[in-house]
Amino acid sequence: MNKIKTALLVVFISLMSVGCSSRYQLANQYPLPPLPKAVPIEKPVCVALVLGGGGARGAAHLGVIEELEKANIPIDLIVGSSIGGLVGSLYADEPNSDSLKEKLSSVKRRHLTYYNPFIIRNGLWGFKSMSKFLKKNLTATHFDELKIPLKVVATNLHDGEKVVLSGGELTPSICASCAVPFFFQPVSIYGRLLVDGGVVDPVPIQVAKLSNPKLIIAVDISGDKKMRRPKNMLQVTKQSLQIANIQLSANSSLDADIIIKPQIDTNISLFNNKEYDALYLAGKKAARDALPEIEKKLFEINHPNN
Repeated sequence: MNKIKTALLVVFISLMSVGCSSRYQLANQYPLPPLPKAVPIEKPVCVALVLGGGGARGAAHLGVIEELEKANIPIDLIVGSSIGGLVGSLYADEPNSDSLKEKLSSVKRRHLTYYNPFIIRNGLWGFKSMSKFLKKNLTATHFDELKIPLKVVATNLHDGEKVVLSGGELTPSICASCAVPFFFQPVSIYGRLLVDGGVVDPVPIQVAKLSNPKLIIAVDISGDKKMRRPKNMLQVTKQSLQIANIQLSANSSLDADIIIKPQIDTNISLFNNKEYDALYLAGKKAARDALPEIEKKLFEINHPNN
């Protein structure tokens, strides 16, 4: 059965490469039009929270945010890549972990993915369902309406450049940041063809540093390198990509003041919601373990002469 699945997937990928859709142009508009003006951050940033990418593993972000909120850790800026941008947008819109938990706990894959067999040349799923989910669960429609400043990261597919979105409409920017290659179709906005921010910067610390925060807390949900022995070429490919992502995430988060890395089984699929509770609890534990160091650094920031 596994061999049949492998053969079918190979055929499917081949068909995708010659699919019937001509919707996307693999060329940017030149010169590139400007991105929407970034929303100015009106007060100094003490704590910046950087939420990394990882699909369904984003449930761990909820656990982290819940523990930070309980400990009264102020969050003045959220920077997110991929699922980190989606979770970050929901919390920036309504900074309440109970509300965030209510919105995320019932999410199924069908709520975020939209399959149309006639437009699969550039990705399995479109963003009709995700857009509907975001519009239903966000009060804000634009970045300047959020209660906490937010920046999300995407990747320009044409030139590989990192694109930071922090102004204009929320929904298309979040969808662009979440556009995991192969699974989601790229998002064409602002004269650019955008895919998942994790392609170039899964834990975007450098983006946070541009706002001169006094403390950067990064959440890396890439998992660990303890993997099962691969049984076929698809598993070899999958695990190779996972290892690359784990290493890229580690490199991306090097300059954070605090790195929260929940203990996550890397074999959990990007779209596996069955492990929601385990991921959520892993995030809570990792945040609790990091709290003493976070509180120490905040004390030093607030009492520099002690």
